[in-house]
Amino acid sequence: MAVHIEFRDKNPVGTDSGSGYTEAVAGWFREKLVESGIEVAEPARHDWGVEIAIKAKGSCYYAGMPARKEAGNWHVFVEKKLSIAERILGYVTPANEPMAQLIKEIIAREPSSKVVRVEQKT
Repeated sequence: MAVHIEFRDKNPVGTDSGSGYTEAVAGWFREKLVESGIEVAEPARHDWGVEIAIKAKGSCYYAGMPARKEAGNWHVFVEKKLSIAERILGYVTPANEPMAQLIKEIIAREPSSKVVRVEQKT
């Protein structure tokens, strides 16, 4: 399970739609995470959108940005890469997972963005 963060944005990255926007937002998230001292890989493009791999405090995460809007809002999902033990024990990425919280804070700090909803999805 992943934490999905839905946000409304007034275009902080200069492009307004499609995969170009998604790639720009992924690059913006990467820059903000690096500024926070987090180890982040270069964004990887997929047919569904863009993904970035993140390492922080001994854990690995994936953050993905789908290449389409839903009801005028953009989404980012955050999922912790689970160890074998966590998989066996049925670990679920909670909404208060530190990396999800950090990404939510990054969005909230941007004057042109507003977090609309945070929820867990499969």
